[in-house]
Amino acid sequence: MDEFRAVVSDTSGVASELTPSFIRLRRSLESPADGFTGRFPVSERLRELVGVRLFRGQAVVFEGKIDAQRLSISQDGTLLTLEARSKGGLLLDNQAAPHVYENITTHGLFEWLCAPHGFLLLASPRTLPEFTVRAGQTLWAAFCAFTRRTYGRLPFVVGDMVIVSQADPGASEVIGDERRPFSRLEQTISHYRPISRMFIRGEDGEYSTFVQNHDAPPRGIVRERFMVPSGEFVSIPQWDATSRIRRSMREMERVVVELPGFHELRPGSGAVVDNPAFFMANLLVDESVFTLDAGGARTQLALVNSVYD
Repeated sequence: MDEFRAVVSDTSGVASELTPSFIRLRRSLESPADGFTGRFPVSERLRELVGVRLFRGQAVVFEGKIDAQRLSISQDGTLLTLEARSKGGLLLDNQAAPHVYENITTHGLFEWLCAPHGFLLLASPRTLPEFTVRAGQTLWAAFCAFTRRTYGRLPFVVGDMVIVSQADPGASEVIGDERRPFSRLEQTISHYRPISRMFIRGEDGEYSTFVQNHDAPPRGIVRERFMVPSGEFVSIPQWDATSRIRRSMREMERVVVELPGFHELRPGSGAVVDNPAFFMANLLVDESVFTLDAGGARTQLALVNSVYD
């Protein structure tokens, strides 16, 4: 466990180095913030802490603000537990000012919502003649509503970069070979997830329009839903229905692999499982959870079909 260390800073800017007895680092394509939980044996109470950086050797693998600090004293010793999130947590914790934008572009909205918190944008230009930020929406929820309307997809965060495009796996990482063997694999196919047909309520209150999932009939799936279009999709409700169907198909199949040790495969990257007992291509890392405890270090990856990204 000595290859990992944490440097924490208190409200006065004083830094201290701690050695963890437990680490959990969670990254997900669904959230702009990486989550960190760490437990550290300490000899005395530390002052109020505000920041933490986790090192693996000399490389920083996590940096963020501390959300919660807990000290426990028992016959087993004194233990400090820290919970933190990366800077993407700012996009979840802050609300956007309600406003009706006219002829707003992706980059224009981003400059209002996300850029002030130190984020950069990678996206092709899109424009809406009118877009409403509703009261109570977080910065992230408001920007996601815009991208769902204009691109038909959600953005994702890598470091300080917000990306609005189809996740580009690039060169897919191979899992299951000699370089990256897995200790456990579980594939789940759930026909309970997919929606076969989505009916859309029109202005007359009737559900006469629908979007068909063409991947459902070959599987014998009949699961119909009725929807009222979300606010950002009122003028193009078929997009809303299509995105819900794609999401249901994305949740149908999931491959979970556990790898010994620490592996830096970020959500959004491509993967291929290549093993004598199992082969599957066109996968996307949906979630990564690294755990370090008394049982050792391991990385669990949740992989989904990139066709439905």
